[in-house]
Amino acid sequence: MKPQFIRRNDRLFNESFSVKWYRLPHFEKFWHYHTEMEIAYNLKSTGTRFIGDSIAPFAEGEIVLLGYNLPHVWLNDPQYFENRKDLYTEGINIHFEKDILGNSFFVVEELKEIGQLIERASRGIVFLGESKKTVPPLLFEMLDAKDGFERLILFLKVLKILANEHEYQYIASLGYPESFDTKDARMSKIFNYILHNFQSAITLNDVAEIAKMNKSAFCRYFKKITNKHFVRYLNEVRISYACKLLLAQDSKSITDVCYASGYNNLSNFNQQFKKIKKMSPSAFIQKYSEILKT
Repeated sequence: MKPQFIRRNDRLFNESFSVKWYRLPHFEKFWHYHTEMEIAYNLKSTGTRFIGDSIAPFAEGEIVLLGYNLPHVWLNDPQYFENRKDLYTEGINIHFEKDILGNSFFVVEELKEIGQLIERASRGIVFLGESKKTVPPLLFEMLDAKDGFERLILFLKVLKILANEHEYQYIASLGYPESFDTKDARMSKIFNYILHNFQSAITLNDVAEIAKMNKSAFCRYFKKITNKHFVRYLNEVRISYACKLLLAQDSKSITDVCYASGYNNLSNFNQQFKKIKKMSPSAFIQKYSEILKT
């Protein structure tokens, strides 16, 4: 179940990004990733989206932003494969490089919020607020734009709206990306320590010492920054890594994955996996296997 790399080199007239409208009987069952970032607007169709280590239903009107190299596939409900004329998928996709306008363009004060949005998209973001109403008209304007300059201005407007949206949810688990973006030097050290040591035993004393704080102060600090208790966060990182191993083409057994992810007890691993993913490891594997079924 290893995701396939594809090249999104289908831009028209050498423009810096592509925007395309589609209408299809159903989405292709193709678990893949690409170097381009993606804005996916689902105008019509329902099903289940698989993004990173997340499995969740999707509905009409959903807007998702995907970071580069984030594996994904949208899988329609079974009835979409029954050749019914009343069921079809429709929407608009935009593909663009992270540095679409250069490495320093989104660093300037007027555009830094967009730059931060691009960094945050490493986990994937689904937008839930007013942007669901204000973004779609701009997407259709982009399709009808008279030239590339007008299309680019509309694109920047879309990014600005999404950057300022306060109602959103991250999609992949907190520990899924390989790195974290934080301006807090102390928290950066903590994140890096966890990511380099989560496969071994980590105690509260260990991370409190890294932060140069006592345990009580550290717990309050960590909760304030991440809105999670430290133990919960550590388990999310470990379970996220376990998901990667379970989905690998040369997948190990569940027992091997348990120990490779930092757990020394299969029962505890299964318990934490079910608590975080809302399903057992075996059910997780089976659910993802449906992607490749024809």
